[in-house]
Amino acid sequence: MYYFKDKNNYPSTHQIGFSAQEIAQEFPELVNKTDNGYLSVNYPQMTAVAIQAIKEQQEIIKKQEEKITNQEKINDVLNAKNADLEKRIEKLEKMMLNK
Repeated sequence: MYYFKDKNNYPSTHQIGFSAQEIAQEFPELVNKTDNGYLSVNYPQMTAVAIQAIKEQQEIIKKQEEKITNQEKINDVLNAKNADLEKRIEKLEKMMLNK
């Protein structure tokens, strides 16, 4: 949220949007500067940037989900091996106590 500094030409109520200064650091071509020196964001062109960012995040999420699935499978195998080893140890201990 933000408030426009130029209350003569813009609403004085709070607004929702991006900080032109922050956008200018990454995408200077999406920021316009008025004659008064005020910055504004070209929101229609921001759509393409936002959609691309979402696509990239979805790819990251997909890869992380695959890693999690693989780790869960490995964990299941290790848990089964551990349970088997615990049973074998228990049998060995019983054999040792019966001697």
